[in-house]
Amino acid sequence: VQNVSLYQGATALLKNVTFQVDKSDIVTIMGSSGSGKSSLFSWMVGALSPQFQASGELWLNERRVDALPTAQRQIGILFQDALLFDHFSVGQN
Repeated sequence: VQNVSLYQGATALLKNVTFQVDKSDIVTIMGSSGSGKSSLFSWMVGALSPQFQASGELWLNERRVDALPTAQRQIGILFQDALLFDHFSVGQN
């Protein structure tokens, strides 16, 4: 993740965040409610709600994937609760 910024309107949730996760790493993303944790993961998988604006780069295995369609990113999210993205069709979910 390189220089990622996420905005909801004029409100910055994340500004110029950069981090790297290696295959053997275990990472925790922590923050208060509304701080951008879920939005970051939604952006990573290509499912960020249209109410948000994002910039930055996402790299996976030395390949930039942030401009790829969701299915080609090879990244997924497993939710604690059964959730669907309301802006996706049944097939996309």
